[in-house]
Amino acid sequence: MFADERYAYILKALRETGSVLCAELAARFDVSGETIRRDLAFLEGQRLLKRVYGGAVKISQSQGFDELDKRTEINIDKKKSLSRTAAKFVNEDDVIAIDSGSTANEFAKVLARDFERLTVVTYSLDIFELLREKEGFELIIAGGKYIRGERVFNGVTTSESLLCRHVSKSFVVPSSVSLDFGVTITLPEFYTLEKTLFEICDSKVILADSTKFDSASKLRLCSIDDINLLVTDDELPEDIYKNYLNAGVNIVKANKQEEKV
Repeated sequence: MFADERYAYILKALRETGSVLCAELAARFDVSGETIRRDLAFLEGQRLLKRVYGGAVKISQSQGFDELDKRTEINIDKKKSLSRTAAKFVNEDDVIAIDSGSTANEFAKVLARDFERLTVVTYSLDIFELLREKEGFELIIAGGKYIRGERVFNGVTTSESLLCRHVSKSFVVPSSVSLDFGVTITLPEFYTLEKTLFEICDSKVILADSTKFDSASKLRLCSIDDINLLVTDDELPEDIYKNYLNAGVNIVKANKQEEKV
């Protein structure tokens, strides 16, 4: 059966039942689970469904992209866990750039706790507020048009301000990560900003909790081969983790036994 025929069947099943399971689809089409995961990732990228663990649901049943305040407590333990691990790749006196969002905020909290001297470039007002009391931190905020719902600055002025900088590492938080579709995001407003963070750094570091894996969003930032480090929490299934390792991705999972408290 061709991919287009599988897509049609999957969408029909979603209309009728509201959800599909990877295992059942793989058995029906006599294909591998990896093939079905690619199918679902493609359809999610077209905003025709939402991937969940083990399958997919109708887009009307899935959670949309909430504003920052609503996202803050979602998967909070995962965000804290991966943030503690990501901080291990930061050195005292580093010059880094940090994306915006709830995961980025948790990462900034760890930096404020564990470091005394950093230079941080950001367009996030939250990141600025979380770090501004650190006397040894040099903060550079790229201004522009203020987006209240996300508490970030955006626009041409913001991008131009970022392009004047050079950092050792950019820490970027995407919407989705996939071996096939790469690093993707949902909101067009952030595309240029996050692409610019990649342009000004020596190392691209992706912070993605385990719920973001093997799915795709609308806009592709880069291929998975273009990143230098992928950090996630310890709840990423072992088979998915090994798939990324086998593909040559430098992926690190949080280890609760080694984390600081």
